[in-house]
Amino acid sequence: MSWGALIAACAALGLLLPGGRVLAQTVTVPGVPTSIAVTSAADSLTVSWAAPDDDGGAAVSAYDLRYIETDDDETADANWTLVEDAWTSGALSYSIAGLRDSTSYDVQLRAVNSEGDGAWSASTTQATDDYGSTRSTAAGFALSDSTASLAGRIDSDADADFFSFVLTETRELVLYTTGILDTHGELQESDGTSVVSNNDGKFPESPWNFLVRARLDAGTYYLEVTGNGGATGAYELHGMLVPDDVGNSVPSAAPAHLGMVTAGRIGRPGDTSSHDADYYKLDFDTATDFYVVAFSDTVVTGQLLDSSGNDLQTSYRYFLADELFQHYPFGSFHNAAGFMLRRTVAAGTYYIKIVGNRSFFTGPYWMMVGEAPNPGTSLSTATPIQIGAGAPGRISSSSDADYFSVTAEEDGYVSLAAATLIDDPMAARITVYDEGGSTLDTSRIPHTDWYSFGRDHMADYALVPVEAGKTYGIRVQADGREIGAYFLFALREEGYTAFTQECMDLTTDDTVDAFYGCQWHLDNTGQSGGATGEDINVVEVWVGGNTG
Repeated sequence: MSWGALIAACAALGLLLPGGRVLAQTVTVPGVPTSIAVTSAADSLTVSWAAPDDDGGAAVSAYDLRYIETDDDETADANWTLVEDAWTSGALSYSIAGLRDSTSYDVQLRAVNSEGDGAWSASTTQATDDYGSTRSTAAGFALSDSTASLAGRIDSDADADFFSFVLTETRELVLYTTGILDTHGELQESDGTSVVSNNDGKFPESPWNFLVRARLDAGTYYLEVTGNGGATGAYELHGMLVPDDVGNSVPSAAPAHLGMVTAGRIGRPGDTSSHDADYYKLDFDTATDFYVVAFSDTVVTGQLLDSSGNDLQTSYRYFLADELFQHYPFGSFHNAAGFMLRRTVAAGTYYIKIVGNRSFFTGPYWMMVGEAPNPGTSLSTATPIQIGAGAPGRISSSSDADYFSVTAEEDGYVSLAAATLIDDPMAARITVYDEGGSTLDTSRIPHTDWYSFGRDHMADYALVPVEAGKTYGIRVQADGREIGAYFLFALREEGYTAFTQECMDLTTDDTVDAFYGCQWHLDNTGQSGGATGEDINVVEVWVGGNTG
């Protein structure tokens, strides 16, 4: 543009001072976008808008967008998901993908020019649609060799989410959920016939999720997700097609990472004898404490190898949960045929090797690679865990202590079990605190007692009475000088609670002994099927005033 043309343009805009001098225009950040509208789908929201009434004197070069679930705290910027440069050209719209169905979100926009970011707009609220509740309205869920994921929500005990997928050839697949919702999954044929169903997850930190696995012919199939026992809330659904073979050497190892859940198979489908081995590769940028859990219907061994293929750790068993937690209602930790590895390693490359314990041990397995972060270091920083699940910990010195917390949803008893690797036992001590920080009395079975009958992988066990709505602090520390890694499980002790109530119902005696009614040898009223009065006659002694 010539100087003359510039002077003329400034004059037309009223920016020309006497003597032909040009008045510099002040540029500011733009105003807020206008006419914001949001449309919904089950897993996404599409946002459209118009330019701000005031661009601040400079062209808008981009728009930022942020969103948050309506029920979350919007006053903290960290709670929002920010999408910078959501728009830089084209139509003024943006689609937010990967959202949870049947969930209300707040969306805000801001305009950006050469001076910087404008103010955020007021929130526009829109809920995503519900996933289809029947096979005819099922949402598509594409499966591949890589894990596919989506977020869902069960709104009521009558709600169900249906998903459909198509197989073009015979393949084995796995479907599972994660999150704190107790879910039930059923895999169905195209006509609704059940193929397999499950509500028992197996992974230590979320055992209430379902895991289903099947080998299916080509065709259309459906998955129905519901809350188990009427449970409601959010969940994450994952699925993948299982490869018939995974890398069978260090050079051909399949990639793995923290948070990974995958499925594999020792031997090909139909094999009854195999020398197969599956290898996975892990790369860590920093020192990492992690664990690997594998579940199988056959007996598999896991090895952790260094970058040269040298053995760092070998495990052929996990927790003997069928013996330790046989009362646990989900049966989720039954894994005598699987294994668990636990190690703190320096930055570098490592490999996981999975083999059958014998050449004739063939079949499918699940594997999870999880990080083991440091738990809290005091009651005020305690790591919360869900009752019915577990969390990793590590005692690194005789003065070290890990802190956890659990919140009871109902009155009863909770079992706290600190379990170590079978191949690397240690002794620990569990202490429980009320909300005021006072130590609670617990019924404890120490490591020495477990060791005496061959269960030395139980570091400690405590049974504690709990009240609904209250939060309890838990400290795990070394018992003596022993150190090592463990998993702390908090399990609802339903059998003990039921037995206590049964005993209390058998007597009207106002006694501090909750089991008095079941102790027929003290006062036999026929409660165990025996003859009334066949006891040690201690009641008569007590009535006489002799109470010891």
